[in-house]
Amino acid sequence: MPSWERRVARALRPYVSGWVAYDYRLPSTALHHGMPSASLTVVVAFDEGLDCGWLDGSGRGRFDVLVAGLHTRPSLIHTHGLQRGIQIDLTPLGARMLVGVPSGALARRIVEGTDVGWPRSLHHAMQDASWPRRSEILERFLLARLAHADPWALRSELDEAWRVLIAAGGRTRVADLAAHVGWSRRHLLARFREEFGLTPKEVARVARFEHARTLIRAGHPLAETAYDAGFADQSHLHREFTSLAALTPTQILGEFPFVHDAHTSSS
Repeated sequence: MPSWERRVARALRPYVSGWVAYDYRLPSTALHHGMPSASLTVVVAFDEGLDCGWLDGSGRGRFDVLVAGLHTRPSLIHTHGLQRGIQIDLTPLGARMLVGVPSGALARRIVEGTDVGWPRSLHHAMQDASWPRRSEILERFLLARLAHADPWALRSELDEAWRVLIAAGGRTRVADLAAHVGWSRRHLLARFREEFGLTPKEVARVARFEHARTLIRAGHPLAETAYDAGFADQSHLHREFTSLAALTPTQILGEFPFVHDAHTSSS
């Protein structure tokens, strides 16, 4: 099957929000838009490096282990007919605990895993292993990283501000968010951007976009989706999709499932 989810180990669940193995055979000219989300992305690619960069062509390279931070513009994946790998989606705290840097250090960036201290031997060990063994190797590596991480690396106020903003689907005023965590608005804005690399307003946009994309894929009408996801109207929804994904809400449905999308089975 093209893709399947793996159950995340209990110890990793606060840091890993998704784990998917995928094996796609596609037309050699197929392209995929990697869309903004509230997760950081790590992809371990097999057979050949993942050919990825930003939509405008900047940052493009071949990545054995791709690490992508939070962003508000689409990336573009050139599939070359075959895509095999494992993707894990990290929470911002997961970036600190498992990658070893604050998510702000990775914001709007696509880097090779070795650039953030992940050993090249990890990819080598996984390349020729069976699919179950690949996941076992990666899980063991992440658990080892977790064992040596600082559990207090992220300020509790920032962790709570992020949680509230995402849980509300982006529909929380910055002033209310600051009052909730006991900080001034100015202090929250500065610390939030320093830690996550995006402003609360940018994260709110991404959260609304993610919620709307989920509703659209579930078959909800666009007008209903716009209302439920907190957009002013359907035109606002359309503008945000073309800005964040370079695709219209209808075109989103034509994208083959890859990163952050629905998966076909679980294991």
